[in-house]
Amino acid sequence: MPSEALEAALRDLLRAVDPQWQPPVLPPVEDETQQRYERIETIRLQLGHALAADPRFTARAAEDVVRAVLLDGSSTSQLVHPLIEAIGRRGVLLRLIEAVENGPCERRASAAAAAYWVRCWWPQDRLFEAARAAGIRSAVELRRFLDEHAQHVIRSAGEIDDLWPRFWRACLATFVMCEDDEIRFQLQTAFPLDSSRYAPKDADLLVEARRIAESAPERFQRLRDGTTGYGAAI
Repeated sequence: MPSEALEAALRDLLRAVDPQWQPPVLPPVEDETQQRYERIETIRLQLGHALAADPRFTARAAEDVVRAVLLDGSSTSQLVHPLIEAIGRRGVLLRLIEAVENGPCERRASAAAAAYWVRCWWPQDRLFEAARAAGIRSAVELRRFLDEHAQHVIRSAGEIDDLWPRFWRACLATFVMCEDDEIRFQLQTAFPLDSSRYAPKDADLLVEARRIAESAPERFQRLRDGTTGYGAAI
């Protein structure tokens, strides 16, 4: 459900990055919840564009952007990707891991969901600008250029492979600790149940997570079939 706190956070950030910003005027809707949802969708999109256009501001406001992400449920990349461009993948993922490790369950689940956008970030604009600067003209040349340069550009935004085990462990612990089935359902794609990816001290957590997954096999099918874990080679 869209929250007043999220809407306020988005508005505050937009006013900070653009003091001339004015709230959108949308067609009236009788349902206040639907009206707030539409306002949030519009404001989030505007904010995402503003953050992408001003990476220096985004870097300075990184903590506020993360707070907005954690209120949002992270169903889109609109805030996460501009933040990656501003402070790098590593800086973003570290902040999200800390949020998964601490705080209320809903906030932890939002942080875990946001990590998906770190995992799948692809610097399209940056690569296409580099291709234009290199004089690339044909589709064949572009594909070759992207194949040769994509991983280098992605790595330049921060190595993160070493951070995923800490992230998985935080998600595993949250899955076990938080008894809300909806939060557990949201978390299940974020971490694997493969014991080889965890320290021996986490054995009890893994046993309990497997018990929970087996107690609702249809609900946690993906977790049970080994196709989960952001950053994991599945």
